[in-house]
This record gives sequence, structure tokens and C-alpha cells, in this order.
Amino acid sequence: MAEFGRRPFTIVVADEATRAGGFAFDEAARVAERIPLSALHAVYLVKRGTTLAQMEEIASSLRADTVGRAAALGIHDRLMAVHVRAGDPAMEIAAVARELAADMVILGEPERRFGLRRNDALFDKLHIELGCPVVLAKPLPSPLPEIEPPCPACAMARAQSHGQIWWCASHRKHRQSPHHYGYRREHGLAQHDSNVIPTGVGF
Repeated sequence: MAEFGRRPFTIVVADEATRAGGFAFDEAARVAERIPLSALHAVYLVKRGTTLAQMEEIASSLRADTVGRAAALGIHDRLMAVHVRAGDPAMEIAAVARELAADMVILGEPERRFGLRRNDALFDKLHIELGCPVVLAKPLPSPLPEIEPPCPACAMARAQSHGQIWWCASHRKHRQSPHHYGYRREHGLAQHDSNVIPTGVGF
């Protein structure tokens, strides 16, 4: 709750209406949780042409979802309002942010799902329109699977041969014949030889 006479640190989180209480909201909640005097506003974008009656119905559902998520994250007292907007995404988000004198705007990703071209990115537009930091909430990519280390015998063969022999006797046997993969469903073929490119030339 804001202390009397002190202005709260205002965070605006903007995302598509289909992602109410999603990753961007969770990230904004984490920021709000770390700032003692903070206020969180959620802005959801709906398709252009959405009627007023439809917007009211959507807004009711979004409020319920967002309030529920805020309660689950323990920041229900920081959530001030849920705003629903239709129109140019950059203009609508910027209008809400300016009206609230936002200290930070957090955007859901990917940007192109807001209906903007890549060379006309929402992120860049908001940097021009607003004087506060604009942050893109983007999940970290999944870590690459770890490569299985060579067996001790393979490691020894490599060391003893100074890299001339790469596999132990057991694993060399498996690499003398090509790998085959079945692609019946996709290609209607009985077998595909990974050692032959589509031209039929071996490599």
C-alpha cells in the first residue's frame, strides 16, 4: 500500500489478452515484489474492431484471471488495475503509461504477436514514445542437452593414438554401417539412408 505523501514506483505490464497472468505478468510481479513502494497495472491488448460489449466481457474475465494470479504470487495489494485496450498497440500502451506516469513498462513477447512488423517493432516505438525504461519479458531459451561423454575405452583409444583412432573396438563396430531412419509417415518411403543426399551422391 502506498505511504501517504509518497509516490509509488509504477510498473505497467502489457501483453495480449490471451496471455493474462502469463510470463510477462510474473516477471512484473517479481519486480514489484522487490520494491517496497510499488504499484502494478496490467494492460491487455485485444484485436482491433472488438466491440464495447465484447471488451467489457473480456475485461471481466481478464480481471478475474489477473487478480487470481496476483494473489497466487503474493502481490494482490500491489495490483492497482487491469486495463483493456484495442487499437494501435504502441499508442495504447504509451497512453496508459503516460497517464499513470509509469516508471517502467514490461512487455510480453514475442513482439510480432502484437500485429507489428519486425522493422516496426513495438519495443522500439515505445522507447521513442516514453521516457521510462521499457523491458521485454522473454523466457530464457531451453538449455541444450548435454553431450554424452566418450566411454573410458574410447577416451583411452584417442589418447594412445593421439587422435588417430577415435573409437574403441566396441564402438567402431557400430559406426561401420550407416544409420537408417524410417520416415514412412512423412515421406511414404520404406527407409532413408542418412549417408546419401537427395541427389543420390554419397558423402
